[in-house]
Order: sequence, then C-alpha cells, then structure tokens
Amino acid sequence: MSREVAEQLWQEMSPAVWPFPDHVKDVRKPIERTAFFPGGLGLWLEADGACGEFPVGQIMVVGQDFNTESAYKRALERGTEVDISVTWRKLRELLRESGISPNRCFFTNVYMGLRDEGSEIGPFPGGKDERFVKRCVEFFKKQLEVAKPKLIVTLGLAPLRFMATHLCRVRTPKTLAGCTEIYHPVSLAHGAVTVVALTHPSLYHANVGRRKYGQLGGAEAEKEMIADGLKAAFP
Repeated sequence: MSREVAEQLWQEMSPAVWPFPDHVKDVRKPIERTAFFPGGLGLWLEADGACGEFPVGQIMVVGQDFNTESAYKRALERGTEVDISVTWRKLRELLRESGISPNRCFFTNVYMGLRDEGSEIGPFPGGKDERFVKRCVEFFKKQLEVAKPKLIVTLGLAPLRFMATHLCRVRTPKTLAGCTEIYHPVSLAHGAVTVVALTHPSLYHANVGRRKYGQLGGAEAEKEMIADGLKAAFP
C-alpha cells in the first residue's frame, strides 16, 4: 500500500495549499519514480529497491522546497530525479555510509509548489506570503501525521527554522555551522522525534567543513550526528 498512501497525500497537496503565491507554480503531476515530494511521491521507486510499505514510524528527510519548474520538467521527462540531481548524488552516499536504506525514508519538503524561475537555491519565494506559509505548515502537519517519523533529517537550515518557528521548540542558530548538536527529544503532535540538521547536499563540499560535533569536524561530524540520531530515534 506504499504508493497508494503517497499518491493520496499528493492528491491532497494542491487543494490544501492553494492558491499559490507569485513566483510559485503548482505541480501538475508526480514524477514517475524517485523524487522528493511534491515533485514526486517522496518514495524510493528505483529498480534497485522494491517499494514496500509506506515508511511509517521511520525517517523523514526534509528540504526547503522541491526546485524550479525547469528542474521539475527535466526530471519528469527522465522519469526520476535521482540521476540528474546533485542533491540525490550526495544524499544517496550519506544514506549508504550511514547504513540507511532509502526505503525507510520519506523524502519531502516544507514548502509546496515549484519556483517559477531563477535560482534553484536561496530563500523560497513563497516564504514571503504569510497565508501561504500557514497553509504549508498545516499540510506539513498532515505529512507528519501520515509518516509519523521517529527521525527527521533536515537538509540545510531553512527546514529546521520552519519547524522551530511553526511546530516545536528547537533552538536554531544563525548559521548551520552554529548547530553543534542533535535535537532529542523533540515533541510533535504524533510523538517524540529526533531531529538531525545536515548540510544541504547541493552545496555539501563548500559548506560541510564548517560543521562541528563534539571533537569531530566536517563530514565526520555529520556522520556522527546521523549515527547518534539513529541511536536516539531507534534505541
């Protein structure tokens, strides 16, 4: 029933956050195979991993927003986001090194819709529209209700700040380099979770060197953060 659960959630997305603000476009249909929600269904749907049950009570990997409309169209034509995305290239490596099967993950974003043009990085244009943000908050609560994650891995500082502002009490530093801890336990509506904030994979090599965790730095610090996050979330 994995795909059916994700498809139902995807069908609920547009009506839940409509109308989309200036410079943000709706997603007309989900990418066939693996892609972050809402560009796709947020599940691992590649040939090397059978799609089993929806990963309830497992891991939620959360970014800020899907990407631009042009990036979505490229992935839609290819049928997958994996082979054409710098984010996926590094993310798959991180998951593999951490012993995490991608089938355990629901890959999603806090903001729905697509950037209509411009840069693929930086603040999401819809984040300036307070009413749209409120609708995205409510829909993110719906995603949490469905997935009931025990571990949330945020990519970059933006989704961590989104959660801290709208959903839970989490101290967020001014920069990700200032985030030197994992968050456990964090109280959400469905229960306690562990939150680990990682460098966004799209700018990983440029920024990961600034991370610190205990006596470790750089990529080793983040690997240890993931390891400790797994231990805390799944004792």
